[in-house]
Amino acid sequence: MNTGDMGDEVEDLERLSRVRELAISGEARMIRENARLSTTDLARAIGVDKSLVSRWERGDRLPRASAAALRYEAILVRLRKMRTTVGAQVVVDGGRKDPA
Repeated sequence: MNTGDMGDEVEDLERLSRVRELAISGEARMIRENARLSTTDLARAIGVDKSLVSRWERGDRLPRASAAALRYEAILVRLRKMRTTVGAQVVVDGGRKDPA
């Protein structure tokens, strides 16, 4: 978590709230699976044990205010944006083309 000004602390709390909502709703797992990443892959990227990621995704435990939780949120947000961008593309003649 940030140790800077109040704005940084509020932003961190917003991100923590977002990652908790992603976990509770099951969207975190869906985002990870759609990206074809394992819990091990994601856990290594954020620096935690894979069992913790599994517990977050099952709703057995909520992400706590930590650097790992913020990294988890950042990765999930980026993966979701990638999925949205790829999903918005149109397949034309076997190739990808941006919709006009």
